[in-house]
Amino acid sequence: MLCVMATTKGTRTKSGIAKSPVRSATRSRVPGPRIKTTSRVARSAKAKDSWRPEQRARFIAEVAGGVRGAARLLDVQASQASRWASGKSIPGPDQAGMLVDVDHVLAHALLVWADPAVARDWLTTPNAHLDGVRPVDWIRTYGTTEVVDALRAEAAGAYA
Repeated sequence: MLCVMATTKGTRTKSGIAKSPVRSATRSRVPGPRIKTTSRVARSAKAKDSWRPEQRARFIAEVAGGVRGAARLLDVQASQASRWASGKSIPGPDQAGMLVDVDHVLAHALLVWADPAVARDWLTTPNAHLDGVRPVDWIRTYGTTEVVDALRAEAAGAYA
């Protein structure tokens, strides 16, 4: 933290230094409270603990029939989905959003159908409630709101 300190120049009097209007500014380092910083590794570990990406990736892989199925749903390479599921790497911001969204929708789908194969098939086939778009593609483009609404409509027995 830098701070500007003013020093006065003047003549000595009985009471001390008489201040004159001429001041010179000097910079000095003023000790202040140190801001606690964490390393990049520690920050990523905290972030990883807070939203549990490996647990989400393992759940998606379980429902999708394996890491390759999860990779197809998440639109990533199988090796990337495998690293997420094992906790060896953390998804970037865009991929993390997709991971959370697909996890959210699959959880809702399993509330409607207990069979993971049915939930997986529903997510990857065109849906009339979503104007003929596959729910997984809708999630990538528009998010989960309409997909969850379509799931609720399916659960209620509505036809589009």
